[in-house]
Amino acid sequence: MLTDILKQTPVSPIDDVLSIMTAIDSRLADSDGPKWFNCLYMHVTCSIKQDVNPPPFRDARFMPELEVVFANMYFAAIVAGDVDPSGAPSAWRPLLRARQNCGIGRLQFARPA
Repeated sequence: MLTDILKQTPVSPIDDVLSIMTAIDSRLADSDGPKWFNCLYMHVTCSIKQDVNPPPFRDARFMPELEVVFANMYFAAIVAGDVDPSGAPSAWRPLLRARQNCGIGRLQFARPA
């Protein structure tokens, strides 16, 4: 279960987001589908953090702030559905319901339905 890691959420700034994602990555087994979603999301978050120095965006604060907002929504969905997937927002239920399905490739957990 991830609720002990996620009790520290919501978080800010982006470094705290990466800290939580790293803890999730360390906790989940390779056979757990959300590990691969988290891995991809962590990679994107690292890229956003690196790309703001120097900023390729017109508003250098916007992307990191947007990343933090969406990461906190992700963390809240995981908390809501960690024990029972039906408690998660509907967009997250398929990922959480299929998390131990060995017939689903890792990449499939990292793409939208």
